[in-house]
Amino acid sequence: MSFWNTIFLFFICCFIIYVYFQNQMNLFKKAGIPHLKPWPIVGNFLPILLKKTTIAEFIMNLYNLNPNAKYVGFYEYGRPIILLRDPEIMKLVAMKREIFPNRRGFDLGNNDSVMGKELFSAKYEKWQEMRKTVSPAFTPRKLKMTMSIISQKTKIFLDHILQLNEAVEIDTLKWIQKYIIDFTHANTYGIETTTVTDNTEDFYNFCFDAANLEKIEKRKQFQLMSSFLWNIFKMSYIDDKVLEYFRNIVKHSIARRKNENYLPETIIDLIIDSSIHNKKTIEELTAEVYLLFAAAFDSTSSTLTYFCYYLAVNNHIQEKIREEIFSLQENVKRTNTTFKETSNHKFSDVDLNSFQPTLEDLDNLKYLDATIKETLRVHSLLPVERESVTNFQLPPALPGLKSFTIEAGTLVLIPIEPVCKDPQYFEEPDKFKPERFFDEKNFVSTLAFGVGHRKCIGNRLVPLLVKLFTYHTLIRCNIRTCEKTPIPLNVSNNKFTKTPEKKIWLRIEKRKVQGDEI
Repeated sequence: MSFWNTIFLFFICCFIIYVYFQNQMNLFKKAGIPHLKPWPIVGNFLPILLKKTTIAEFIMNLYNLNPNAKYVGFYEYGRPIILLRDPEIMKLVAMKREIFPNRRGFDLGNNDSVMGKELFSAKYEKWQEMRKTVSPAFTPRKLKMTMSIISQKTKIFLDHILQLNEAVEIDTLKWIQKYIIDFTHANTYGIETTTVTDNTEDFYNFCFDAANLEKIEKRKQFQLMSSFLWNIFKMSYIDDKVLEYFRNIVKHSIARRKNENYLPETIIDLIIDSSIHNKKTIEELTAEVYLLFAAAFDSTSSTLTYFCYYLAVNNHIQEKIREEIFSLQENVKRTNTTFKETSNHKFSDVDLNSFQPTLEDLDNLKYLDATIKETLRVHSLLPVERESVTNFQLPPALPGLKSFTIEAGTLVLIPIEPVCKDPQYFEEPDKFKPERFFDEKNFVSTLAFGVGHRKCIGNRLVPLLVKLFTYHTLIRCNIRTCEKTPIPLNVSNNKFTKTPEKKIWLRIEKRKVQGDEI
């Protein structure tokens, strides 16, 4: 075959592939739904694959594609996906659990031993069973027990970073991740770890790699784009050494329960108890145990880091929260005769150790609560996924269009961050204003932990942890900016996940009140 014939055949093949994908990806064009023009094979994901934008920024741009549309469309490789813009349709989708019961998550039809089998990705019936298993760990009674662990780990954290100096500059996310590792192991598995005080950082590096969502997201995109190669090479989201670690935690937990003096009270005990009735395999238990760690390591540490950042760059907000905490303590001292009498906010170490706020006390810290909600608004999660199990008719996307029927298996997204930054719902959305959450709750203001029946199970634990961490920290420390603090805080475009462009360095200072060290 001549050179020119080869070139001709090549272009003919390319043309056929182009026409095929154009025909495959014309659903939204036919229906008149606002959408991004797709590329063959990769759909609208080319800028993401080329690291020109993050998934979060892509979703934000898509949300702003047409401000008059109730929803818009895009193509994830060859798959059409609906992105909702109208809160009423979002509520409708969230309420229709019989039609939208599932997330896709990491359940991509692969044989991965963990991802796809965990709580986040489990299909509805399996999810109900798993959710029922761990829900008792987040009741008020259990949360009260959890508070002592949070306080203990916070004290160790503060003692360690301030042990030598009056002030120290820290890579905040890294240190808070260490704190979360120790808290999660104690609270979830009943295992004491010393990540915060371990100078070698070996265990921290292992945990960082184990719960590296950037790496997991890269592998997910590869599988979405090339599931054939994924299955041929039997690829997995989680490395074998990580699976073995969490598998051993499960086996160790099962073994220690045989001790007649052991009192089961951790989250892993609840999971193991459920396996007795539901005959779960070790791999299924490992999947549940791993997800609890990965979710806490990433989302909780990020939330707490951003929260500390906004306290540092908004010192007046930090002082308001501190005054609120001191007012709470003054009220307790007036009503509790066993609490050591002090005045003018002068608290000794004895005072600090003898007073543990209750859940009710923390609930009364209204400004602190509003600041946490504002942090979650500014740095929200990726969109909420809902996958239909039957056909469903959506209202017209724009005036003059017909209703649009989505078919079974269609993925519908509820965009959290774009809604939380929409000036329709939040005045001056680019400003950090906790006061905006003093008003009554509405659907939009409660989106941070998801919506509907599959709302994040940590929606009570995470705010509790941030409140108690803040309570102990602000009594003892000031959180300040330093020369290395990134102002403004920009997001990297070289990552799939939402990651700060620069590390968040902050200065932690010991507080002194009237000459006495706190």
